Amino acid sequence: HWPLQIIMLEREPGGTTLPHYHIPDRELPKLPTRHQILICQRGSAQVGVYTTSGTHLGDVVLRRDDLILMVEGHKVVFLEPKTKLIEIKQGPFPDNDSADKVDIKVNN
Repeated sequence: HWPLQIIMLEREPGGTTLPHYHIPDRELPKLPTRHQILICQRGSAQVGVYTTSGTHLGDVVLRRDDLILMVEGHKVVFLEPKTKLIEIKQGPFPDNDSADKVDIKVNN
């Protein structure tokens, strides 16, 4: 169940799509987490990926133009001055940052 999906489009000059929008072709599931995408615009950041139960799955370093789709837990460490990340997540956005954030107890 992937409410956010990423595809790469590559077309030759003049390639065109007609004006359009998309609708679900099936009922979308209720999900236990809010999926997110991070896109690195400048600098670099290390993203730790975790399960919701606290298992560390690994780390990824994002550099300019890299992105990551996250469906469970994560930790971000900014590695360079003025690192700039764009965060895309399912809306609606909460009134404050703590309203939808669940801290994870990390398993050692």
